[in-house]
Order: sequence, then C-alpha cells, then structure tokens
Amino acid sequence: MLVAAGISAILMFAAMSIDIGIGYMARARINRAADAAALAAAKISARGAAAMETIATSVAQSNSPSSNFVVTVTAAANDVVTIRVEGNESVPTWFGRLAGVNEMGVRAAAEATRFPLDLTLVLDVSSSMVRSSSFGAMQAAAKNFVDAFDEARDQVGVVAFATGAWESYGIQKNFKAGATGAIDALTAFPDTNMEQGLELGHVHAHGGVIQR
Repeated sequence: MLVAAGISAILMFAAMSIDIGIGYMARARINRAADAAALAAAKISARGAAAMETIATSVAQSNSPSSNFVVTVTAAANDVVTIRVEGNESVPTWFGRLAGVNEMGVRAAAEATRFPLDLTLVLDVSSSMVRSSSFGAMQAAAKNFVDAFDEARDQVGVVAFATGAWESYGIQKNFKAGATGAIDALTAFPDTNMEQGLELGHVHAHGGVIQR
C-alpha cells in the first residue's frame, strides 16, 4: 500500500510538471511576442502614440494569436518614449484537471524605451557625385532618411563636404521641412574633404561651434 501510494504521488508530481512546462512554454511565447511588439512600436514613434499602439497590438497578436495584449505608450517631459506591452492567456491543463484545476493563467510583459536622438547627416557633395550620376540619388536617400525620425523629439541637422565642410542646416527639432529644403538646395563643389566633413559632423551633433 505504501508503494502504491508513493507511485501515485510520483505520477501526480510528474503530471503537474508537464502542465507547468506547458505553462512556461506559453509564457515564453507571449514574452517573445511582447518583445517584438514593443520594438516595432519604438521604431515608428514619429507617427504618434495611436499608431504605435496599433502596430504593437498587431505584431503581438500575429506572434501569439491566442493571447490578450494591452499596450501602453508613455511620453515623458524629456522626450523619452516608453512602450510597455503586457500579455496574458489562460492555458488549459492536461493533468491538473484531475485535481480540479482546468486552466492556469500565464502572463508576460516587455518594455522598450525610445530615447531622443541628436543626429547630424553628413553628405558628400563633391563633383564626383555628379559625374557618377549619384548626386540626385544621394539627395533622395537623404530626404527619406530624415523623414524616418521624430521631429517632435529628435534633433536633426545637415553638414555637407567637398572642398571644405559647412553646415547646411542647423541641428534642431521640427526639422523635416527645413532639412529637406537644405538637401534640395545642395550643389556640387570640387574635391572631397571627407575628414573635415566627419569632424564637423561630430562637433555639430554635440552642440559645438560651427565653423564655415
């Protein structure tokens, strides 16, 4: 009788461990979905909180369709944006129901923080760019790049280099129209003073004095 009772207890613990293992697997799936959702939302902060919540919910549900998700977007006074994604799911048990437990609740959460960015775009406007028919493509790519940032929180400026290096657009917020106009207005000059361009770009992005 003792042996039979011992075997029953061992089997019960083994059954419980299977259910717990299933629960951990579900939690890992929810956690991965929440991670992907928070990161996806952080990438599109320029579109606003509503768009971030929509994309986060869509990504989370795509990766874990049986779970429920809540997305919270918080914008602090220092322009830091935090995206928190919380997921939960009721996982049916296989052996726990023998003890009257038909399901177990599983929860997981992930958080991504999007810090404001100070960026200087350094562009080569040397005559070789015109000769290789790359100047127009460079301008188009630069404008697309600038458009990807959040002008309500980030600061973006433009530096160009050829014979020397100069500031084409001062680093600031609300930059999309001004930076795009500055990129369109660029013209080519002889030589390729890349070293001065990168040096000025570094100083520019860090709030230093701009020398023409």
